[in-house]
Amino acid sequence: MASPDGHREIWEFTPRQREVIGRMLRGTSPQQIAFRLGLGVRTIYWHVENIYRLAGVHSVGEFFAWAHSHRDCCSIGVVWDSPWRTAV
Repeated sequence: MASPDGHREIWEFTPRQREVIGRMLRGTSPQQIAFRLGLGVRTIYWHVENIYRLAGVHSVGEFFAWAHSHRDCCSIGVVWDSPWRTAV
């Protein structure tokens, strides 16, 4: 169920989306995520687009702010200086 502002809660994402979110927040580059998960880089960006849509964000900065506000329900740390700041 979406929160009152229409954004999804972290547990509403698919397991793969949560895995990508966690890796993004740990500062893993899109290329590294693709390699680790055995996927293409385009597939990772497709997941990221879906994550952004479900989270109700439109930029990397908004995504990290959203993740920071949801840190209590997911035990993942935020890496503010990450490759995602300019990659997406």
